[in-house]
Amino acid sequence: MGVEAVDDYTVRISLSESVPYFTELVAHQIFRLVPRKVIEQYGARWTDEANIVTSGAFKLKSWKPYSEVVAERNPMYWDASSVRLDEIHFYTSTDQPTTMNLYKVGSADAVVSHSVPSAWLDVVRPKKDYMDAAEAAITYILINVTQPPMNDLRVRRAFNMSIDKINYAKARKITKPLSAFTPEGIFAGYSQPKGEGYDPDVARKLFGEAGYPVTQKPDGTYQCEKFPAEDVKFSFPTHSSNRALAEFMQAQWKQNLGITIMLSNLESKTYLAARSKLDYKGFALGIWGADYMDPTTFLNLFRTRGGENGSGWWDQKYVDLLDEANHTIDAQKRYALLAKAEQHLLDAQPMIPIETLAVNWVKKPYVKGLYPNPACLFAWKFVYIERDAAKWDYGTPSLTD
Repeated sequence: MGVEAVDDYTVRISLSESVPYFTELVAHQIFRLVPRKVIEQYGARWTDEANIVTSGAFKLKSWKPYSEVVAERNPMYWDASSVRLDEIHFYTSTDQPTTMNLYKVGSADAVVSHSVPSAWLDVVRPKKDYMDAAEAAITYILINVTQPPMNDLRVRRAFNMSIDKINYAKARKITKPLSAFTPEGIFAGYSQPKGEGYDPDVARKLFGEAGYPVTQKPDGTYQCEKFPAEDVKFSFPTHSSNRALAEFMQAQWKQNLGITIMLSNLESKTYLAARSKLDYKGFALGIWGADYMDPTTFLNLFRTRGGENGSGWWDQKYVDLLDEANHTIDAQKRYALLAKAEQHLLDAQPMIPIETLAVNWVKKPYVKGLYPNPACLFAWKFVYIERDAAKWDYGTPSLTD
């Protein structure tokens, strides 16, 4: 791994290649240290509450899968005197209205990002506890390019160009339509390339060129009798917002291509395992948030054949462009190479970009130190409950003060 414990207080990390964003990367939680002896002793059960040993401001007190996680103050933390909360209770929910109702009745002091349903936004956004800010995160649709008919680039392009992303973003009210694979307006100085936009006429032409002619019926709707719709599904993890997205795409493809794509929702762990093994036909939902503030946190998803790639597409030219960029010292030249790689990815169309997300959540005004940020990462050691109402937060605080 290239990770070495030099002494009790020093870790040396050796890199096999140039990684210009490494200092930002080590702030990610994956680099937090855990004792090797605990993992070796307990194996896969080292994360059980009776076994786990961590080095953060809080430690695990209890865990009820799919229900509740309780973290308590860690007295062994190096800066324990700065930690102001005794416990944090995290509740899990896959339903946005349920999450918001817990907040409304006071059972939750804050909710996770993306929790406010679109139908509630007009009511919730004017409230002073609504948190709204840019987010380095995107929604996209992966395509299994290893199986017909999705192994035909013309078909993949047609599906992409049949989606009116502008109207979808308007319906969502807080997101931005996306045609690239990096989020819109996040990386200053990065000349983000653009993919193809909404053009159902060209999409139908591409379908015809691929052997699936789309005809118009007397009532003005479209049909495509030759397309093997039984070989294509849209898979997504169970969540109310995911189903709403899938149903919108299903309606778009029915309206513009004259085909009905079946929807398939799976439990989250089952879904992720199936997607990584390409055990799906057609489409699979993807949502990715930045692990660090650099375009490669998105572009690297297609750097390897497996894992989060989930499409079956891989191209040595694409990898070479990423490698060349990361060996380029000049920041602007590096960005230019990354943009070239991103354009190569868009031209291959192993996925369909949909939207750049926004944080979209709420917190009680007495919760201090918990503020929106592009990566949706929170330093819980600085979060506390303010008893003096005169010091409560009303609205999203300025992050530049």
